[in-house]
Amino acid sequence: MVFLTNQVLEYSELDFSISTHAYGSMFFLMTGFHGLHVAGGILFMAAVVGLVSGRSEAPPAPPVSVCGYYWHFVDVVWVVMFATLYLLQ
Repeated sequence: MVFLTNQVLEYSELDFSISTHAYGSMFFLMTGFHGLHVAGGILFMAAVVGLVSGRSEAPPAPPVSVCGYYWHFVDVVWVVMFATLYLLQ
């Protein structure tokens, strides 16, 4: 949730928009999709917490593992995006 809050604050402080130039378009596209994946991951984690807390008869190990793999994927994508958008700017 801190990441999503920071993303909204960053969007409000930028001196360009999605239609200013190609960098602006790619910046909003890439960070927006990443934000959606983070929001989806938070919902996924909430579902896994519900599963693990005993509200389901399903075994918890596979969903917990998949959730871990999902967050590792999101982290790796963020490292590449950070390098592309912020370091190569």
